[in-house]
Amino acid sequence: MPRAADRLCVILFCALIGAMPLCGMLGVRVVPAGEIERVERRRQSQLPPFGTDRDAMRPYFAAIEPYACDRLAFRSELVSLVGELRRLAGAPISADGVVVGSDGWLFFGNQCQQGIDQHRGLRQLSADELSAIIAYWKAIEAELSRRGVSFLVMIAPDKHAVYPDRLPAHLSEAGRSPTDQLMGADLGSLRVLDLRPTMIEARRGTELALYHRNDSHWNDLGAYVAYRAMLRALAVGTAIDCADGDFIRVTSTFGDLVPLAGRGFEVPTETTAVRHTRFEGTISVTGAKDESPRTAPSGARIRVTDELGFVATNPARDGTILVIGDSFLDGMVPFLNQSFGTVVYQHSLHFGDHSVAELVDRHRPQAVVFEMVGRLLVSPVPLLIPPASDDSSEAIVLPNERIPDPTRFSRGIEDRRIVDGDVCFRAVDHDPYFHLPPVPPMPAGAKVTIDITLPDSRMVQLYYQPIDRPRMSEERSLRMPLPAGRHRITMRIGEAMDGVMRLDPGNGPGEYRIHEVRVLPLQPATPSK
Repeated sequence: MPRAADRLCVILFCALIGAMPLCGMLGVRVVPAGEIERVERRRQSQLPPFGTDRDAMRPYFAAIEPYACDRLAFRSELVSLVGELRRLAGAPISADGVVVGSDGWLFFGNQCQQGIDQHRGLRQLSADELSAIIAYWKAIEAELSRRGVSFLVMIAPDKHAVYPDRLPAHLSEAGRSPTDQLMGADLGSLRVLDLRPTMIEARRGTELALYHRNDSHWNDLGAYVAYRAMLRALAVGTAIDCADGDFIRVTSTFGDLVPLAGRGFEVPTETTAVRHTRFEGTISVTGAKDESPRTAPSGARIRVTDELGFVATNPARDGTILVIGDSFLDGMVPFLNQSFGTVVYQHSLHFGDHSVAELVDRHRPQAVVFEMVGRLLVSPVPLLIPPASDDSSEAIVLPNERIPDPTRFSRGIEDRRIVDGDVCFRAVDHDPYFHLPPVPPMPAGAKVTIDITLPDSRMVQLYYQPIDRPRMSEERSLRMPLPAGRHRITMRIGEAMDGVMRLDPGNGPGEYRIHEVRVLPLQPATPSK
């Protein structure tokens, strides 16, 4: 009888293992198109073109496993089940994904800019990386100084830095991080505001949380602490004074880390919110997506990550500032709107075809603030740091007659034609792509501007080949989610490239139109002394 039971278990196990890929091939309970991009913040794995020589075949066979895993039937349920079992067992999720700390605190792991390794001092900036960052910011500072505008860099702390005690014990010990390296370097006249000491001091003075437990960002109280520190450093604007009673405990069931950790973490967790009824008056908002002015309550949730760029005007205040930042800037918007007559917001990852100098000349601010979360310091410099002015006269306009590049492989593209000088085509699957006409090697990287019309909300992705490793990879690609319609987007390649690029115009079928693609070589940064 025991042997029969063993055989039955083996048969059931083999049937289960075999059923999942079979169901996947039949399309049963597979991950819907776009779900991995929305939930896991990455592109679904694809198979590269199959080559006939050894070097071309190696990446193809290496991609088979992640390709199959992303298309396995019941994948979402299995990921959630693993997260739930780990939660019930009290085991931490791998540091490569989401780290589960004490009392339900979730943290980005190494999958996001090696955040855990940065915290532990295992991923640091090289001397060249550090000098390039400082040199680039100093170039912006010098350009703004000539216009009489002050410049402030503000580093938003990751949760690891403010709540290290909430990490699992084996990951809690901090080492020398990239932010430590930056603050210990010779910055000269460059002003860099490290918010870690301010946040840690604020944490000691309150029982309220400064960060969401289930999200990677600070909450309203953390945003307020950062806002007050920023105004002190700028010495401009009218600061709002919020008392302890203006912040209340609320519950949240969804944060950006919950989908990555599993459905078992969709439970009410405590966080801190501001009483928005405290804010008075209204704010006039003019967004980059919708240029018609609209009125919103001063405490309304107008997010930089939604608008990408917008201008808020408050007739009750004076002064103008330009604030460039990432998603950590969202929580500061209601406070900043109450402190200045005009606040110009610009998302640093979606800077478009602007330069800092161009925005300054247009809006005439008293100061420019660049905010970035500390873990992004390890990213390529021109990609995550707002650009200085560029000389567009050196740009290479790619001939539309050669898009796609007729000498290279493309996929999922049909009915390609030229209409009024534009490239029009129909994508017939969920991963269309083609190579662009090659350009000369660019040792300092490039700024690639793409004028494109999309049939629906799509993820545009640009791959490039670095000079030292002429091969396409997800790590050497730039992505930008966009709504339907025409967009002129700019992507900045922050390392030496050999001139070969591949464009994935969108992650879905439909009619696409490319109006223009131009490539501008970037000038190498001069290392700081």
